[in-house]
Amino acid sequence: MQKIHKPKAKILVMLSRSLKESFINLFRNKLVSIATITVITMIVLLFNVLLAINSMAKAEISKLNEKVDLILYLENNVEYHTAKNIVEDLKKVDGVLDAKYTSQKEALQTLSASYPDIDAFFEKFEIENPLPASINVKTTSPAVHNKVQKFIDESRYHDLFGENIATKEHSFMGDVTDNLKRISQMADRILYLVILVAFIGGTLIIGSAIKLTIYARRKEIKIMKLFGVHRTFIRLPYILEGIWYVVIAMLINLAFYLVLAEKLDLVIEVYNYRLFFSELVAGIIIANISSFLASSKHLNARISD
Repeated sequence: MQKIHKPKAKILVMLSRSLKESFINLFRNKLVSIATITVITMIVLLFNVLLAINSMAKAEISKLNEKVDLILYLENNVEYHTAKNIVEDLKKVDGVLDAKYTSQKEALQTLSASYPDIDAFFEKFEIENPLPASINVKTTSPAVHNKVQKFIDESRYHDLFGENIATKEHSFMGDVTDNLKRISQMADRILYLVILVAFIGGTLIIGSAIKLTIYARRKEIKIMKLFGVHRTFIRLPYILEGIWYVVIAMLINLAFYLVLAEKLDLVIEVYNYRLFFSELVAGIIIANISSFLASSKHLNARISD
C-alpha cells in the first residue's frame, strides 16, 4: 500500500511546491507581472467591447427589419377585386413577407379609433373621407423596397398607385440599416484581427515574462537537472505562472467590463459565463504554449553551458 501511495504523495508535494513557486514568481518581478497582466487585460477588454458593439448593431438591424413596412397608396377609383389582385402579385415579389389591403373606410375607422372627434369634424364641414386606400407591405429589409418599386413601375397597375408619402421615412430607415450593417461588418473584421493579435501577442507577452523569470533562476534549473528532476516538474512552476497571469487578467477584465457596460450602455448579457470561461480556457492554452516554448531553451541546453 505504501508503494502505491508514495508516488502520489510525491506528486502532490511537487504540485504544491510548483504552485507556491509560481505565485512567488509573480512578486519577484513585480513590474514585469503588472505590465504583462495589464496588456492581457487590455487585449481581452478590447475584444469584449467590440463583441458587445457588434451584438448591439446586429440587434438593432434585426429590430429595424421587423419594423420595415412600406405603405403604398392607391387612387380612389381602384376597385376592391383589383386591389386584391395587386396584393396577391405583391406577395410573389422576392423579399416581401406579407401584403395587406386597407380600404378607405377601414383607414377612417382606424383614424377614428385614435381621434374619436374626427367623424364629427368631417360631418360638420361636409368633408368626404379624404383617406386613400392603401396596401401595407412588410419586407425582410429596406433593400427590398427597390424591388417593390420596380414591380410598381413595370406592372399593369402602375397608374393605380398614388404618391407614396412614406418613401422618405423608409429611405432614412434604409440608410440607418446600411450604416448599422457597415458598423457590424467592421466590428467583425476587427474582432478577427483582435483574436489574431491576442493569440500572437499573448504568446509573446507571456513568453517574454516567463523567460525573464527563467533567466533569473537559470542556476537553480541547472542544479535541478543535475539531480535528475523530471522536466515536467522543472517546467510546471512557469506554466502555472503563465496561468496566474491569465486568471488575474480575466478577473480584472470582468470588473472593467461591468463598469464600462454601465457607463457606455453596452450589452452586459453578451459577456456571460460561457464567454468568460471560453476566454479563460483559451488564455490558459496560450499560457501553456508560451511557458512551454519559453522553458524549452533552458531545459534543452546542456548542463555545462
